[in-house]
Amino acid sequence: MNDTSKQWIINSSTIFQNLMKDYDPSIAPFTPDKPVQVALTLEILAFGEVKEAKMEYGLDLYFLQAWTDIRLAQGQGRNFEFSGNDIKKIWTPDTYFMNAKKTEIKNVMKDNQMVFIMPNGLVVQMSRITLDVACHMELQMYPFDRQKCELIIESFSLTESKLNYSWGNLATEKCVVDVYDDAMAQYEYKGVKLSYKHKKISSAAFSNLYATFVFDRRTSYTVLQVYVPSYMIVLLSFMALWIPKDAVPARVALGITTVLTIVYFLGTVNSSMPRVSYMKAIDCHLFVSFGFVFATMLEYIIVLNISDRKKRTMSADENFELGLLNNLTSDDSPQNKRYQAGVPNACFRLFSCKNKRKKGMYTPSVNAVDRYARVLMPSVYGIFVLVYWVICALLSPQKESLDLC
Repeated sequence: MNDTSKQWIINSSTIFQNLMKDYDPSIAPFTPDKPVQVALTLEILAFGEVKEAKMEYGLDLYFLQAWTDIRLAQGQGRNFEFSGNDIKKIWTPDTYFMNAKKTEIKNVMKDNQMVFIMPNGLVVQMSRITLDVACHMELQMYPFDRQKCELIIESFSLTESKLNYSWGNLATEKCVVDVYDDAMAQYEYKGVKLSYKHKKISSAAFSNLYATFVFDRRTSYTVLQVYVPSYMIVLLSFMALWIPKDAVPARVALGITTVLTIVYFLGTVNSSMPRVSYMKAIDCHLFVSFGFVFATMLEYIIVLNISDRKKRTMSADENFELGLLNNLTSDDSPQNKRYQAGVPNACFRLFSCKNKRKKGMYTPSVNAVDRYARVLMPSVYGIFVLVYWVICALLSPQKESLDLC
């Protein structure tokens, strides 16, 4: 190291010591008529998992704050930068994320924080932070939903009269959220909307900045894992209508299997969802599908009931007619012989023909209830599926246009 470089370092150290000589890091650099202006910038490294059950999402970001502290202006053309515990030597805003459930400053070797001090007193603080942030999700149109998740930033103790936040640099307010990696498994990142608000607590007003991230859910996973299998299960339940009604084990086993499968789908879908008090779009689909699967079981019960009723009626009629014929032919009393002589032979032929007609009615080739159900139930379900997808396409919030950056 030559003498010039050594002298430059000594001079820089002397300048910094002079700056820190009477500096109090506990006092914010505001005046009675001018609050501290803090400009914020977000650099999103990656989005974490969006957890519907907990209604939260994750962020990994660089968080940059810039403000002017006239006590650090030295006019010597020297820039100072330091990290770790040295940051505590100067005043920094007590910024926090109001809706964050968990905040972690990355710590690899040292805390991932750095401060730059410019010759004119401009201070820039950069931190790498991992956040788990609460997000109020609207799931009525799940899985065709759009989620708007906010990140709320404010000062913990300094009111608007002492500190004001703004997006961008100190001169302009612009879209200053950069996203390096927006790849997500279930969502597509659409953009961010920046806004400014103020919040009143008791009689004090605080400056707030809002970054609203917009995510559109990718529907391909749910379509392949839920919708297509549920359609196949409903169609499988309709196939039971073509099984002969006498094959009781086959139809009952198929009906129970399809009912339990739809119930399993309902439980699986809602296991990863919060326990909301409204019905989601996918719930409507699964409940209607469950209704059709259950209806095939009810239809078979009706068929069995009608068949059993016909069988009992036929058996009673046959017993009555056979008993009447037996009485007419087995009684040898003179009175009955005279009565038999007055009964034409056509009466016996009538009983015989009537029995044959009833036997033909009792075993039809195709049951009328099954025949109507084979046409009606698949047709109504097909109409429901068509109307369902049309309504979801029309009401999906993903169609809304937003002013994002």
